[in-house]
Amino acid sequence: MWRVGFITQDDMDDFGLKDYVAVYVPMAYSVAGNVYIIPKQRVRSITNISATETMKFAVSGGVTNVDDHSVTDAKK
Repeated sequence: MWRVGFITQDDMDDFGLKDYVAVYVPMAYSVAGNVYIIPKQRVRSITNISATETMKFAVSGGVTNVDDHSVTDAKK
C-alpha cells in the first residue's frame, strides 16, 4: 500500500533521525493531513506529474483526472 504525500523536510538529523524524511500526507476532502517521519528508502518520487496535479489527486480521494502532460506543459 502506498500513500501520496509531499516531502516537507528531507533531513531529520536535527531530530536525531539519520536517513529519515518528513512527509505530509493530505486527507481527502479536507485541509487536514498528517506528517509522517519515515526512512528515506521508503519514499518513491512521483516525477511524471506536477505537485499541483498530485495534490488534486490526493485531496479529491483519487477521483480527479490527472493531466499526465502537466509537467511537460509547465516546462514549455
